[in-house]
Amino acid sequence: ETAHQKIGTQLSSYPSLNVVLVGPEMGKIPRETTWQWFENIQALKSWFATQNIKDHTLLIKGSRGLALEKLLE
Repeated sequence: ETAHQKIGTQLSSYPSLNVVLVGPEMGKIPRETTWQWFENIQALKSWFATQNIKDHTLLIKGSRGLALEKLLE
């Protein structure tokens, strides 16, 4: 939990980032109003399908337990 809190604090110092969080643990951290949070990969995948992310750079990081590779399926 402490590590997740630290991530949230660090991300807050970059106000121009578009932040997308996924997973129950990331839902516990205080977040900026512009951040997106999703309970699970399926919800995130549905949201991504509606986004125009062409020509954007994405940094995706998550715990192994979330199986983020499912975004590519």
